[in-house]
Amino acid sequence: MNIWTSWVDDLLSFGHKVGVIQGREKLKEYFSLNEVREVSEYVGCKIDYNKEAGYLQLTKLVLIQSFKDEFELPDTKYKTPAAPQETRVVGPVLKETLHRQYLKGVGKLILLAKYSRPHILISVRELTKFVSKSSLAKYKAMLRVMKFCRDTRKDGIMVHLNEKWDGVNRHYLF
Repeated sequence: MNIWTSWVDDLLSFGHKVGVIQGREKLKEYFSLNEVREVSEYVGCKIDYNKEAGYLQLTKLVLIQSFKDEFELPDTKYKTPAAPQETRVVGPVLKETLHRQYLKGVGKLILLAKYSRPHILISVRELTKFVSKSSLAKYKAMLRVMKFCRDTRKDGIMVHLNEKWDGVNRHYLF
């Protein structure tokens, strides 16, 4: 299996060495490439490899650190990113300064969900519904998601093979 991902003018590939090399050579027929080889960071994602265990993990530790640096996170330790009742609470609209903080925080959470924490997507989606008129309850819900991510900062997207692959295609999807 080879996985290819792109971001603007960057292209990342990982997988079986032969397949990556073949793919890269094919791309060279059409594009000029600057090759980096093995990377430890891509588009702000830290990439941890464990070749013996057969996995790689993507985390955004710097982004998660910014939650603590730029927002006053609650002291509570949460087991989930959001509580069901939080999505239904309404209240007075935030003042402009706090509303800008809300927009900034939701934007950071969108990046985090997209690149390393897809399990917070539902909570983040609910927060995005209130970017035009957010309330203190929604602001607190945003802080809860941030605090959950901060407490579980070592979590991330894990690509893990359940068996070593010899490059032979044995499975077909229809």
